[in-house]
Amino acid sequence: MIRPLGPGMVQQIQQRCSNCTGSGSMVPPSDVCGTCKGKGLVAEKKTFEVTIEPGMKQGSKIVLRGEAGCSEPGLQPGDVILMVQQKDHEYFKRVNVDLIMEKKITLTEALCGTAVHVQHLDGRVLRMANPPGEVIKPDTFKCIAEEGMPFHGRPFQKGNLYIHFQVVFPDRVDPKIVPALQQALPMQHLDNGLSMDVDDVDGTHEVHKLKSVPDIEAELRSRGKLGRESTAYDSDDDDDMPRGQRVQCAQS
Repeated sequence: MIRPLGPGMVQQIQQRCSNCTGSGSMVPPSDVCGTCKGKGLVAEKKTFEVTIEPGMKQGSKIVLRGEAGCSEPGLQPGDVILMVQQKDHEYFKRVNVDLIMEKKITLTEALCGTAVHVQHLDGRVLRMANPPGEVIKPDTFKCIAEEGMPFHGRPFQKGNLYIHFQVVFPDRVDPKIVPALQQALPMQHLDNGLSMDVDDVDGTHEVHKLKSVPDIEAELRSRGKLGRESTAYDSDDDDDMPRGQRVQCAQS
């Protein structure tokens, strides 16, 4: 706008257009859309179904392409990115593709053998038999192969399940039975009816052999690469960076 101020003097002013409000275009009132009121955008609520694939871990991304909407007409809609947050379990602890669980047993079970039933994450009941004569020492680990977490992208391949045994000792022993314990324990004549043959069961539950794990930290470190290999199936922008290239210094 040019406004005269006096003889030979004018003032030039710029202001937002009152018709299009600076957008550069306008719609006649007769053609205004009744849904968006001429704004070209409308708010909408959507419900998405998201599938958590077996083996997904903390921080895995789920991308919904073009579902984020847009802020201005004509712009490409953005993406909705969901981050997986892993919830702690009451009994199982996840370490990469392996699982660790704590199991308390009595001193009698540790010395005489025991059969332990554990309900797995998928609802199956695992029957673990420790035969008579094989003592479970306090703070030791046993392993059930391929009963851990599935690999992401390879659900039929699984990690291991490690059981951390804690032996609960009695608060006191009746002095009258101490001589009997002293006589019985060195002889190792202990039997609670369990069979060494793990196939000799009623067939109602799965039976697994327990393998001793002398050093759980070394075991998990050696298996850490399995968890890293599973990340190859997760998309990550950082993986697009080239590797193995070195910067060459300029020669003067």
